[in-house]
Amino acid sequence: MALKQWAQQREVVRKLDKLGPSPRIAGRVDEPFALDRDAGYFAALDKKRDAAGSLSSAIKAAPYGFVRLDDLHSPQGGVDAKLVVAKAAHLDDTDSLGVVGRWRGRHYVIDGNHRMTAAKLSGKRLARVRVLDLGDD
Repeated sequence: MALKQWAQQREVVRKLDKLGPSPRIAGRVDEPFALDRDAGYFAALDKKRDAAGSLSSAIKAAPYGFVRLDDLHSPQGGVDAKLVVAKAAHLDDTDSLGVVGRWRGRHYVIDGNHRMTAAKLSGKRLARVRVLDLGDD
């Protein structure tokens, strides 16, 4: 393992220790994103999926963009600590970290909770993602 990857993993482990159970023990920890389970977001996501025929079709058509990791919301609420540590070893500044849905001015993690958690805990501020516009209704 490269020194940079090892250092990223150590930093993630240190920060995960502050979020919940030790990542050396299998378990879920809170995400560093605002928990938001607004029913309107889920309705907008369903509407987008229905309009595109499938969620994967809508995501493939979504453009890439950058989002601030500090501004993310997530309906998931937690991540597997060991998986976050594993993802930290493979972070690359050029890779897309996942998919977010933009709804009513907020960005919600649709896919990539573990990768984005690893990126944030590794000190990254921005993430390259696909941005799925869910409208404002």
